[in-house]
Amino acid sequence: MNTNQANVTVLTDANGVQREYTEVKRKADVGERIKIVADAMYHGLKIGTVYIAEIKEECVYVDGWWLEDGVDCDYVVLAPSSTVIIDGKRYREEKRKAAVGERILITGEHAGDHTGSGNGVPIGASYTVSRVDYDGDVWHVKERRYSGLIYDSEYVVLTQIDEPVTQQNEAAPKSITVTIPAIHVTVASMDDAVKAVADAVKAELQKHGGPKFNPEKTVRKLADLPRMKSAQEIRDEVVERAKADVATLKRGEYYKVSDGTEFPFSCDAEFIVNREKRTVVCLLRGHNSGKVRAKGIAKCAPDDVFNTHIGRTIALRRALGLDVPTEYTSAPQPESINAQVGDVVLFHGTKNDINEVVTLTKRAPELDNSDGNYFGQKAFRHTGGYGGWIADKQFKILDDSREEVSA
Repeated sequence: MNTNQANVTVLTDANGVQREYTEVKRKADVGERIKIVADAMYHGLKIGTVYIAEIKEECVYVDGWWLEDGVDCDYVVLAPSSTVIIDGKRYREEKRKAAVGERILITGEHAGDHTGSGNGVPIGASYTVSRVDYDGDVWHVKERRYSGLIYDSEYVVLTQIDEPVTQQNEAAPKSITVTIPAIHVTVASMDDAVKAVADAVKAELQKHGGPKFNPEKTVRKLADLPRMKSAQEIRDEVVERAKADVATLKRGEYYKVSDGTEFPFSCDAEFIVNREKRTVVCLLRGHNSGKVRAKGIAKCAPDDVFNTHIGRTIALRRALGLDVPTEYTSAPQPESINAQVGDVVLFHGTKNDINEVVTLTKRAPELDNSDGNYFGQKAFRHTGGYGGWIADKQFKILDDSREEVSA
């Protein structure tokens, strides 16, 4: 089984869970899983099969054969990742305490049975949390009749990943190159123009599809394809998830910071935003003591647009010792045409002869497309002292947090 990611193999791990393994080109250690990818040493092993490395000397020994691990490597090492597949869906494992409604994967031998009652839960099983105690430990899961304490050391939290899973044995689609010839038509309306383009597409597809091919059906499918989200829509969704993340990472009323025992510190989060340095610091202070129990820092890359909401959740996750999803560190950057009131921008003018940081305070639609779109399509009032208004071709977005915009 493969996912839509490159160089990933899915196997059942020692706990009976389907897990993604990253394919790594390096020398294998004894006991590691390897996948045969070439036949440089003229071995008798089938390419694509998976084995366990048995002996490690100058070469690696597997199932009666020595394998080359230099430049022309016979194999890749399969390194286990934190991504698992359950019921056909991909999940990322997170080592933290679960909240009610979250899904967990059991990893501890005595989970749910610390009294010897025999009502424990098996390793590799997954459940939905229905009740936690005041310390955030799991006491009941929806799929079980009996209650039983499950410590956070005995499970991982499963966070679903959006990308779908595809089967390895699915036939790869045949690659077809279709060239649409230049279309030169004189039409009375846009509807006639669309029809002319559709007719040209159908005619070209018919050449490749054979006598039973139905171009009308294919063109209808193309028309029904879901619209791809714009970069701005994706960024907006990431920001909203970041805002929600700060709240959902709480366990009850507080954030929990482990002290190495079964009784973690209950903490409040203090966020320090420095817009000049483009950083967000998260201090997790004990609720009663006020002492800093953990600290996390997020720093915006020089060419990225600063956003305090994304910065807060990155800093908080680092303070809690959690992984930071790549969607937060690689969110699309906003373009000036998508600017909104509240954005902090660098006003550079149309000739880059101005260098003033201003905040967009109000839309000025009456000035859109001024001077034949020379200044830009969207105009705004701003806090600067130059010109009274600016449009999107005259500035670059620096900060799209928009925290001080009134409702």
